Amino acid sequence: MKKRSLLIAVVGMIVFGIIASIAFVSQTKKKEIAGKRAFPQHTVYQAGTIKPDNLSQEEMDAAVANFYETWKNEYLKQPADKNDEYYIFYNDKGYAEPKNAVTVSEAHGYGMMITAIMAGSQDKQYFDGLYRFYKAHGSDNDPTLMAWQLVKDKSGKIINMPGDADSATDGDMDIAYSLLLAHRQWGSEGAIDYLSSAKDIIDAIMSNEINRSQSLVKLGLGGR
Repeated sequence: MKKRSLLIAVVGMIVFGIIASIAFVSQTKKKEIAGKRAFPQHTVYQAGTIKPDNLSQEEMDAAVANFYETWKNEYLKQPADKNDEYYIFYNDKGYAEPKNAVTVSEAHGYGMMITAIMAGSQDKQYFDGLYRFYKAHGSDNDPTLMAWQLVKDKSGKIINMPGDADSATDGDMDIAYSLLLAHRQWGSEGAIDYLSSAKDIIDAIMSNEINRSQSLVKLGLGGR
């Protein structure tokens, strides 16, 4: 009887240890997914900065979080043929030319910065998907830079705009900055080396989109 009781106690301790280990791993994974400085991050603003005083900090945080959810629902999309990529749809009003345009590198860079700044539990997934989309649509002139505008062909596939896959400096700079933000949020030891990728696109920007002799920023690389 004593042996049986001892066996039950030992088995119970093992089961408890396994459950505790699973819980610890689960918590660790959640910490790894969420950013080190996920929204909200309150700071002391520079003297003279105008900050709204008609709402509490909690109300302002809630307004930002709610708008972020609305933004994701409206503009964060996935290609029909790629379940691990995301892009920012920018032609919901149909104002862009051509009419089958779906996004531009500037919008894409904004999306990457926003998800890296918010850095909630799913935002790394969104950021990585946006990164993969950017890498899949490099400029014809330098694949490290992003094609400035993308369109949907007759089959529904998203492609670089035929004959006009130049780069746009503002979009490329946004993407570069977002990768630096991602490095600070999640580190660069995972599947994507954010810091190395940031350095690559910064080098490409310096080589192709900056007038080095006059220290001026060009519109882009190619026909733009």
